[in-house]
Amino acid sequence: MSIGNTNFITLDSVAEIQDIVNGDFLFTVSNGVIYKLDFQNLILTPDNVDFYSTIESLSAQVVSLTNAFSSINAQVNELSGAIGLTSIVQSGSANWNSTYSTVKKLSSSNWLPSNNVKSGSLIKYEGGSSSWKVIEPGNNGDTLQVLNNVPQFTGSANSFNNIINEQLFYNSDSLQANAITNITTTNASTGGANYSFIGVNWEVSFAGGEGNITNKSALLIQYNDGRPSQIVKSGTFSIPTGTNSNSQPISFTVIPQAAFGTSDAFFGIRAGTSARRDNMTQELGSFTALGNSNIIKNKRPLELDPDIISEVDNSEFELFVPLLPGGGIPPTFNYVYNGKNSREFKLWDTAVVTLKVYGTPD
Repeated sequence: MSIGNTNFITLDSVAEIQDIVNGDFLFTVSNGVIYKLDFQNLILTPDNVDFYSTIESLSAQVVSLTNAFSSINAQVNELSGAIGLTSIVQSGSANWNSTYSTVKKLSSSNWLPSNNVKSGSLIKYEGGSSSWKVIEPGNNGDTLQVLNNVPQFTGSANSFNNIINEQLFYNSDSLQANAITNITTTNASTGGANYSFIGVNWEVSFAGGEGNITNKSALLIQYNDGRPSQIVKSGTFSIPTGTNSNSQPISFTVIPQAAFGTSDAFFGIRAGTSARRDNMTQELGSFTALGNSNIIKNKRPLELDPDIISEVDNSEFELFVPLLPGGGIPPTFNYVYNGKNSREFKLWDTAVVTLKVYGTPD
């Protein structure tokens, strides 16, 4: 549009662009004078924008993260210098498998007691490769005495009366013609006396034999005043109420029983000759003093006695109490194979059964 010699350009007639780059100009008015400004020279100061604080905050976070990554990088560099430790660990652990195998083998032979050992217990050595035994902790006031070269907790003469003091020794190599050849149950009672407290120390120990023996002996306590019977597996036990303010006797029965492991031995005909003999591993099975000594062949240690031991462990009194006193545990047993041939195995060489009961008179 023009008026006279003057040309006017309206804003509506100016072409529109979608972006602005260096080399484009912006127009501004200052003191009535129109100026143009190259876009590349446009500077936006913090006072001229409303997002400056956001940028400032993000910048501070970037600095913090940069410092953190620098610290991590330093640690990584430090750790990378310890790569040589890998070879050291590998070299040091090379014998672990061997050590583990040795410990496992010793544990399987009961080289040290494998059952739970209570606080205050002692460990005694009875000879052989599997004869470490636990002496259960005593009761308050008990004294530690050495009996037959073995330390044992016993009642204090000042505080308790010794009620029962039984210790039976079995030696399969020195049995006399009329001697008891089997390890039998041991029974005793408090009689008709009244006690306000009763303590018990008992133990069955086996030594020798062809297999690794696992002791499964138990103590049966029977009350005559209506209290339920008890099975005790630990070697030390106390009855805090004693005879329960009456003179009804309490009966104590030690039941020797054990699993006798396995034995590597020759089976065959005509032992000591050149006749063929088969090398076999024979399971010796389990025996309890409650077993029937008249049972022949392999039925007793492999079928019958293990059931009785389970009944004792589970306190099934109605099943095993009628078997008392039982036939005992023999020192040897003839195992039959192939239905007709047999071979005698040694179950144990020596055994000791101990039963000590003491109490405070009421």
